[in-house]
Amino acid sequence: MDGLQGLAQPGLFVEEAQAGHSLEWSLEGDPAAALAALKALDPAGAVIGIGAPLAAALGRSVPGLRPFSPLEGPASMPATQRALWAFIPEQTAGAAFDRAEELDRQLAGPFSLVETLPLFRYRDGRDLTGYKDGTGNPPPEEQAEVAVIPEGPQAGGSFALVQRYVHFRERFNHLPEAQRDDIIGRRLSDNEEFDEAPETSHVKRTDQEGFDEPAFMLRRSMPWGDLKAHGLLFVAFVADLGVVDLVLRRMCGLLDEVPDSLLKYTQAETGAYYYCPPQKDGRLNLAGLL
Repeated sequence: MDGLQGLAQPGLFVEEAQAGHSLEWSLEGDPAAALAALKALDPAGAVIGIGAPLAAALGRSVPGLRPFSPLEGPASMPATQRALWAFIPEQTAGAAFDRAEELDRQLAGPFSLVETLPLFRYRDGRDLTGYKDGTGNPPPEEQAEVAVIPEGPQAGGSFALVQRYVHFRERFNHLPEAQRDDIIGRRLSDNEEFDEAPETSHVKRTDQEGFDEPAFMLRRSMPWGDLKAHGLLFVAFVADLGVVDLVLRRMCGLLDEVPDSLLKYTQAETGAYYYCPPQKDGRLNLAGLL
């Protein structure tokens, strides 16, 4: 998988970024101009994702790519599919801002910026609930196997799920710590997962090995917000969108009528799927757009 990792956009494999930025654009101009902008784009370490609306406008298709669809069950998740997305991992907020501004400058004209979200690392990689985030990530040597498309015209590319969650922390923090631990399925004190976590816990609902075929993913989620509004930008890279679709459906209770109890204390406000093409000589390799 070393060869595949070398083909993929390097931003997928940045560990422990201290700051970041997420941007989403709609297509407003001529599709031919949009394609030219993508071919000339210098990502400079950012991850660039192409949405199904953009692929359709270009008269192209990407096998395995589809728009995100809303999920309605005991819990729900909305769809806010955009044409283009960028995820910028950085070591300072200033550097992330500069790179976000430069990307938007390069794409201005055919693309119109819809969402811009500064991100940050909280403590030692925790979610704003206080619990450690991303503990189920594969080790570095296995990340390409999980996140990168292994063969075909899209080899070296990846698919991404992007959701912005808003947290209701006052409601969550009002609970006794033991009850919060049961909701997550791990202890806050030492991050140890319970041997027998409740079936409604977030750990159980998102158990990557709890399906007929393991649903492994590479997560690069980061907190966002201020004292008035805050939450988590959930970002997951996979070689097959069916993996994240299955996990989300179980979280919403669509598989067994048992929703994730954490969804009482956080709510997805956005939802989108993107194809992140491989990179060649510092530019996006768009050969996978068929």
